[in-house]
Formats: sequence, C-alpha cells, structure tokens
Amino acid sequence: MYILGINFTTHDSAVSLVKDGEIIYAAEAERFNREKHTKKFPKEAIEDCFKTCCITMNQIDEIAVFVEPKLYKRLFFYNSFPNFLSRYYIFRT
Repeated sequence: MYILGINFTTHDSAVSLVKDGEIIYAAEAERFNREKHTKKFPKEAIEDCFKTCCITMNQIDEIAVFVEPKLYKRLFFYNSFPNFLSRYYIFRT
C-alpha cells in the first residue's frame, strides 16, 4: 500500500511516500523551486517522488494532506456559510 503525504500552505512544503508503513521518500519543495521556506504546492517534489520510486499516480492508495488548523476552520466556515462571509468580510481566528 502506497500513501502519499503532502504538506503545503504552511512554511516548508514537502512530500513523503510511505510503502507498507515504511517511509521510502521524503523531500522539501525548496530543493526543487529554490525558495527557502516555500508554501507553494510541491508539484516538482511529487514528480521527483514518482520518478525516483518508479511509480505512477495510479499506484497511490491514499493521499494524506496536512492542513493548518486555522486555515481549515476558515475554509470549513466559508464552505458551510458562504452568504455570511460575503456580508461580513472581517474574520478572525
């Protein structure tokens, strides 16, 4: 079983790949895009993961995505009550 782990939207975006409970690949996105503490989606790191481990997206069984809790709360609230946020644009966490 392959599990692809993805972290982004916080500093140090990264990717990891776990096969049957063992970490077989891990890399931070800054190695590829040369931006220290990048928050960008780690596309290049994912591509390198697949190339290095000789797998394809079709072989991935699960994807685990890290979500920053404050961002998650905002997104949940926005998706649950979209009309509220269009009327009240000040939102604090």
